[in-house]
Amino acid sequence: MGIHLFVLHHGLWGDHSHMNFIISRIEEGAKTSGESVEFINCAVNEGTNSYAGIEGCGSRLVELIFERLKDADKPAISHLSFVGYSFGGLVIRYAAGVLFARNILVSESTSPQTSSDAPTVIAANFVTFASPHLGAPRTSPESATLNPIFNSLASFMTSTTGSQMMLTDASYRGRKAVNVLADPSLPFYQSLLLFKNRVIYANLQNDPLVSHRTASILETEPSPLTKPLINYLSPVSESYPSIVELDPSTLPSVDTLPKSEEEVRTLREKVVTTLFSLCSFQLHWWLSQVVDCIGTVFAVHVRSSFRRAHATIVRRADEFKGNEDVVQHFIDLYCFKST
Repeated sequence: MGIHLFVLHHGLWGDHSHMNFIISRIEEGAKTSGESVEFINCAVNEGTNSYAGIEGCGSRLVELIFERLKDADKPAISHLSFVGYSFGGLVIRYAAGVLFARNILVSESTSPQTSSDAPTVIAANFVTFASPHLGAPRTSPESATLNPIFNSLASFMTSTTGSQMMLTDASYRGRKAVNVLADPSLPFYQSLLLFKNRVIYANLQNDPLVSHRTASILETEPSPLTKPLINYLSPVSESYPSIVELDPSTLPSVDTLPKSEEEVRTLREKVVTTLFSLCSFQLHWWLSQVVDCIGTVFAVHVRSSFRRAHATIVRRADEFKGNEDVVQHFIDLYCFKST
């Protein structure tokens, strides 16, 4: 068997060190499984380079992957897994689409070709942590008057990426970037079908940057009155106290987007409709509680302070002992199950 290549991408303003913790856990898992692994921990889109947008950042990442696959002096790659954190989740969706369009990604039922001229690799895992799949515009009813100002400033200050995340872009023949990624007729969507494991981890609360709604690809969000009920959800197992099982169909009372945001609602519904038809996507929920105490979750029960959930889920998990189980959940249940 060849090398299992893991391609990792950090979030907006981030750097490759934010993915070091998950790499260390994958390396530990590889030692146990006996699998040979290699990593591309993207470092070409760090800091302000991440302002280049989904296509700009994704193209740079694809070049790194091509360079490795065509390197005849190194062992052949047989399997490929993508891991994206925050904005990196959209970047890897773009990269997967390009690899699919160039006939490089294949399903596990197909034997990979090791030729450096026309290599193919088996699509193993595709996982995102707290990624804004539906964009990240501020739509809170409590700050309705400030929402347009915030979204405009965010679009301006973070260039192309900001406009795409605030859903103010129209660079793809008048279409939003997140909508293009979710188009079933395009390779960005079609490539996802090849991966044996497609997993989403989403913060259920305390993530002001990437809300539960956009990270989970669900048009639902716990309301302030029902959030205390989250604390009574049972963890999926004692081994993963931060992961709780939650049935979206029985999610209690939810907040919906304000009526004044009808255009955003319509766009999100279109994205949800297309992406959610990938019904084998496995939805996991990651919850960070307000207080430093053990909680629950398939969503979560972790140790981090209010509004720290976004950073804690991956890049700072090792700094908050007891929170590492979110990453470990992926390692144990999916990481090496497809090779």
